[in-house]
Amino acid sequence: MISSAIKKFHLSLIKLKPDIVVLLGDRFEIFAASVVCFFLKIPIAHIHGGEVTEGAFDDTLRHSITKFSSLHFVSNIKYRKRVMQLGENPSTIYNVGSLGVENIKKNIFTSDENLEREYKFKFQKKNILVSLHSETNRKSLNYIRELMKALNEIKKREKDLLFIFTGSNLDPGANKISNAIKIFNKKNPTNSIYIESLGKKNYLSLLRKVDLIIGNSSSGIIEAPSLKTKTLNLGKRQHGRLMSKSIFSCEFNKKEIIKKFYFVLGLDVRNKKSFFSNCYEKNNTSAHILNILSKKLKKEVESKKFFDI
Repeated sequence: MISSAIKKFHLSLIKLKPDIVVLLGDRFEIFAASVVCFFLKIPIAHIHGGEVTEGAFDDTLRHSITKFSSLHFVSNIKYRKRVMQLGENPSTIYNVGSLGVENIKKNIFTSDENLEREYKFKFQKKNILVSLHSETNRKSLNYIRELMKALNEIKKREKDLLFIFTGSNLDPGANKISNAIKIFNKKNPTNSIYIESLGKKNYLSLLRKVDLIIGNSSSGIIEAPSLKTKTLNLGKRQHGRLMSKSIFSCEFNKKEIIKKFYFVLGLDVRNKKSFFSNCYEKNNTSAHILNILSKKLKKEVESKKFFDI
């Protein structure tokens, strides 16, 4: 997949001849783009560097993209320090917050009725979003079975509860996750639904509506707190990321998942203002990025040197 992405990015960038390329995140396709830019001597501005996700190979890709990049837009002061640890000059690192969080403030949400109509389901008294991706640093996929055992036990105890599953990403092991979800959904058609892809607007609308998100998606860490949605983060995929008070973690263990599920779901946080305080939120993120880019584009980006702390 990476070799194919490199070829396509190479053809596109030669044709486009951009002054700078802005890359967000740590996916393998983003890494492929950064490799091409580096050898074509096109400056890179990287968003969301300095973060840690110990349970996925995205962690290594993210730090590699940082070393290819000339400008860095990080989401927290702690991540700014980590980018400096990687030898990047402090004058090129800007703490601007998360674009994903800013997007929530600008998003026009889809109504509950339209979501039900489009995906042909009905919200229940309790609604749980399940978003699971593979832990690419873990060889065994037994964790999928542990989660499904836990969800099976929970649905036996609860009548008015709906599980809403989203599709997994393209990481190795994604097919096994998708198959396990489809089997669960087929056996439980009255209290579960599987939606392969929601799109950004509908996904955020659903994330805002549900009582809890379970799984290991970054959206449960970065976006969920700003939508006032509690998170049960599973496993090690997001381990190492800064987390708000509304995020609770446990391992992929049936008994532990069930215990933590009821604990988190039962929390009454209506009067706790700081509970959903988001460590990735800052004002005017996109405006700051555009302002810095416009200034930097007026002069040639300097050659990089390793910055010793």
